[in-house]
Amino acid sequence: MILLFPQYSVEGASDGLLLWFHTVLPALAPAMIFTRLILDIGGASVLMRLLRPLFSRIFSLSEQGSFILFCGMLCGYPVGPSLCSRFLSQNQISEKEASYLLALCSYPSPMFLFGYVRQQLKEPVSPVLLFLGIYAPVFLLSAAAKSVIAYPDLSDRSKISEDPVSSVPVSQNACTTFQGDPQHSGHSSGLDSILYEVCDTMVLIGGYMMLFSILVCFIRHAEWIPPRISAILCGIFEMTTGIHQICQTFPAAGQLPLSMASAAFGGISGIFQVKSVLVQGKKNAGFDIRHYIGWKLLHAGLSMLMITVLQLVLPLGFPQHW
Repeated sequence: MILLFPQYSVEGASDGLLLWFHTVLPALAPAMIFTRLILDIGGASVLMRLLRPLFSRIFSLSEQGSFILFCGMLCGYPVGPSLCSRFLSQNQISEKEASYLLALCSYPSPMFLFGYVRQQLKEPVSPVLLFLGIYAPVFLLSAAAKSVIAYPDLSDRSKISEDPVSSVPVSQNACTTFQGDPQHSGHSSGLDSILYEVCDTMVLIGGYMMLFSILVCFIRHAEWIPPRISAILCGIFEMTTGIHQICQTFPAAGQLPLSMASAAFGGISGIFQVKSVLVQGKKNAGFDIRHYIGWKLLHAGLSMLMITVLQLVLPLGFPQHW
C-alpha cells in the first residue's frame, strides 16, 4: 500500500506526527515526568493520605494501587498500565491487584478531553459531561472486575494473593521503582534518568501514532468505504485521528457518543502502546493483553451508553462553563 499510494503514506505519517507533537506530547510528557518525580521524592504517600481512604473504601485498593489508579485517571494512556506493571515488578502489589487494576487504570487524560476532544466537537459541550462520560463507568468496571477475577473486599486484604507482597509504603521503594531503563542507568540518575525514560516512551507512542495514522489515511481515502463507516474504523484504529474524523463526518448528535467511545477504547494503536509498556515493565507479569482489550471494549460501550443517557437527561441549557 505504501508503494502503491506513497502520497497517502506521507500524508498519514505527517498527520500522525503532527498530532503527536501538538497534542499528545505536551499533554502526556509533563504528566509522566512529574509522576515519576513525585515517586522519587517520596510524595506519593503524602498525596495518598488524602485520597487513599476514598479509593480504598470504593475500590478496595492498597496505597500503591490507589496511586496507580489516580495517576491513570489524571495522566492518560499509557501511564496507568505502565505504573501497574512497574509496581508489580517491584513486588509492591499482588498479581491479583495488578489484574484488577488493569481493568480500571487506563484512561484518556482530562487535558486530552478538554483540550482536544472538546475542540473537535461542532457544538459546545460542558467539561462535566465529558468527565462523567469517561470516568463514571469506573464504578461499573470495578464491580465487573471484582466479580470476574474474584477480587476480595478491603476487609479481606490478606487474601488478595497467596504470595506475600511487600507492605512497604510507596515512598520507601519509590527510588527503586523508577530508575529508568538499564541501558540508561550508566548515563545519569535522578531527573536525567526520568527524562531518558519518558523520551523513550514518548518516541514509542509517536511511532505507533504515525504507523496507525498511515492506515487511517488509507481508510479515509478509500472511496468504496462509506464515509461514516470510514470514520468509525478510524476511531477504532487510532483514537486521536479517529475522533477528528468522526467530528468531521457525523452530525452533532452523534459526535459526542462516538468520540467518547473512541476515547474510552483508546484505539488499537493505544493497545499496542499499553502492551509495550507492560512488556517493558515485566515480561511475565501475569497480564493478558486480551483481557485488557475486553475491559476497554466494555469501557467504550459503557461510556457511549452513559453519554447518550446524560444527553437525554440533562437540560439543553446545561451551562457550558461547568
